[in-house]
Amino acid sequence: MNLVSYDFWIIFFYLSLVSFVTFLLLLIFLKLRKNEYLHTYVEDDVFKTYSESGVKNTIYGVNGSVKNFIKRYALRKSNYDTSFIANYQGRYEQISYFVVCYDKKLNVCGVVQVSERNNNETGKIIGLPRKTNVVNVVIKRVDETNYATSIIRPLSVGKIRLFSLFYTICFFNLAYIIRHIICLIIGSDYLREFYTSFWNFYAFLGMIVMAIIVYFISVCSMRRKSSKNRSGGIRYEFN
Repeated sequence: MNLVSYDFWIIFFYLSLVSFVTFLLLLIFLKLRKNEYLHTYVEDDVFKTYSESGVKNTIYGVNGSVKNFIKRYALRKSNYDTSFIANYQGRYEQISYFVVCYDKKLNVCGVVQVSERNNNETGKIIGLPRKTNVVNVVIKRVDETNYATSIIRPLSVGKIRLFSLFYTICFFNLAYIIRHIICLIIGSDYLREFYTSFWNFYAFLGMIVMAIIVYFISVCSMRRKSSKNRSGGIRYEFN
């Protein structure tokens, strides 16, 4: 017994191709996952620049209220990595801050959250994205005083749901396209027989269930934000 005609599934295949390309382009150009930042770049003064052992070292003086806690900071750039080291004004029970990383075009390429307790004059080494060219420091907390909770504007619920919807539609269309191509490879006679059977109907329902699962996984995963920092030990000369 045919629930839906064979011609319907062939038309649905071509509609899936068009739909997949359309929603994929929307995902690419709308940039629904792109973070918005509450901080505007401020140029810090270059105190000193020198190179040693293939590593370029640039020491900056900070501006604004940040200089109440951080005297200077250094950026170390090599062919393999980029790192940040702070020179503190004093010793704190706890100091937390954001290092906002910018590329050569002053686009944000990463945000690293740093936290230290009972710090030394020179802070720990913080690994940054390789394409970092300059940074800004935003103080989050010093001892018992909070200055900023976050510099990343949370994605709106609407953007999260819209991205997840477009992503799910792409997933569903791509799954159907791949299934159709596999049936064609097996043989056109098998394709007609499969599309006019109950097995096709059950497989289609299974794809819908999978798409719903993918949607909720996408929504949950987009709500999870994390920042990573790498620490080590080095004595740095800021004078």
